[in-house]
Amino acid sequence: VPQAFSKIVKTAEDNGIQWEKARRWIENQDGPWSNTSDTEVEGEYPEYYKREFHAYDNGNLCWKAAFEQELASRAVGARNFPAYGEAGEDAFRGSFD
Repeated sequence: VPQAFSKIVKTAEDNGIQWEKARRWIENQDGPWSNTSDTEVEGEYPEYYKREFHAYDNGNLCWKAAFEQELASRAVGARNFPAYGEAGEDAFRGSFD
């Protein structure tokens, strides 16, 4: 699991996506995550939402996963559409227009 996360971050950075800088910027914005922890999720969710998954000890229903979702999506786009680099996700999504 840590290897997969490292690989997606490396893919992002190799394609001009500044993963750490972008994640820190998002995380430092004023938002609901400023006043809550990952364990203070409102509503009822299946337990598996809160179980360890991929790179997130608290599951995908945590703030770190939310901060990194768009970055991961952009990295996957760059990997799947290498001719477009960091714009790979846009190329993929644009193919549906």
